[in-house]
Amino acid sequence: MHHVVVASFGAANVFVFDLLRCSVTAKVSQAVAADAEFWQRELLPIAAGVFGAAIGLLPLHSACLSRDGDGMLIAGESGAGKSTLAVALARLNFDYISDDWTYCTVAEGALIAHGTAARVKLLPDAVRHFPPLGEHELHISMNGELAFEVRADEVFGARLRKRCTPRMLIFYCRTADPFSRFTPLDSAVARGYMERNVERLPTQLADAAATRSALMDTISSLPCWKFECGGTPVSIAQELETFFKQHQKEWTL
Repeated sequence: MHHVVVASFGAANVFVFDLLRCSVTAKVSQAVAADAEFWQRELLPIAAGVFGAAIGLLPLHSACLSRDGDGMLIAGESGAGKSTLAVALARLNFDYISDDWTYCTVAEGALIAHGTAARVKLLPDAVRHFPPLGEHELHISMNGELAFEVRADEVFGARLRKRCTPRMLIFYCRTADPFSRFTPLDSAVARGYMERNVERLPTQLADAAATRSALMDTISSLPCWKFECGGTPVSIAQELETFFKQHQKEWTL
């Protein structure tokens, strides 16, 4: 039964995901059944992550922003500041797709990155850079962190988009000193990052594992850079915007 995943939200709300049959069985309370916010904000991202490999979808631990349909994946370890940078970029007129997990697939031969319209999660100190957060309450997030969880469009005026075509992959690394440097990376670095951040699949899902491996190869083939930068989220976003603009010209030729 390695192909079965169980998730619970208290004893009254239990979900059983069958990856082999692509089905889910659940017992939920009346309150949860009527809570549209729960299904959109919590269960949909979880379901996409659990079922991803079984339905040809690769969960990628990255933020995703786009402009004119051209997407930029921003990867980084937890706590690197992906969400804060995503908000800063959205305020520079990038389209907001996701801030933490992006879901990639191939449709008609083209790589597509999807978001789930999940709320952006920002740690308490983000209020220093984004004063509008001060009007909102902090909550305990699913991983136990105290954080703001808000809609990027309502609080920051971000343009939300459901998907884009990824053109580059950025590995974001904060530095203590206020400088910026872009270093080209080999595709093996991107591949290793993805393999570290996906769940191991049971032997019953051999076909799904092969599909996921092919997706990793496709994403790894994107132009990839390590972005080392210090300073405020706004200044870092401006550096990244300049870099993005320089390369976007190449995509339109």
